[in-house]
Amino acid sequence: MMVLRKVISVAVLIKLASPAFANWTWISDDMLITQGVSRYADRLEIMRAEDCDGLRLRAWAKIGNKVGNTLKRGDLIQLDVRLADVKFLDQTKVLGIAYDFDEDFDVIYLDFGDWHWGVADIFSKNSDQSLTATFLTKNAIIDDNIWALDGFSGQVERLRDECKLKSLGVLV
Repeated sequence: MMVLRKVISVAVLIKLASPAFANWTWISDDMLITQGVSRYADRLEIMRAEDCDGLRLRAWAKIGNKVGNTLKRGDLIQLDVRLADVKFLDQTKVLGIAYDFDEDFDVIYLDFGDWHWGVADIFSKNSDQSLTATFLTKNAIIDDNIWALDGFSGQVERLRDECKLKSLGVLV
């Protein structure tokens, strides 16, 4: 019984001490996601760009006021996406809106664009930081969000390695 307690105690300590990359999840062979702090519809998606020259970033966000939401697919909205003090993005395109996701709020799907692999390197070097999004549109009240980058580099290498293999003609 004493050994079992020690094993359970060690397992709990390991779980508490594990790096936060457990927050990064593969939901398909080519899509890596993490959840933000908003807690509802706050997913950041990272996938290979179609040409494999870099990454494609997309995000989900919560629109808290259904009545005031006048956004539609294709709209461009202003926002402020930063890594620490460095601004990365100031405009995004609405890819879609789920009006019936919940009776209290809508969910918006946003295109953060395609980025060269250098952005993945910047995110990796700053993995102790977070990516923040502040929405500046008047067409809806969108919850701001924060996505931790802990453990990002170990996960994104898989995307980059598969692109290297594709360039060599290897099926992945």
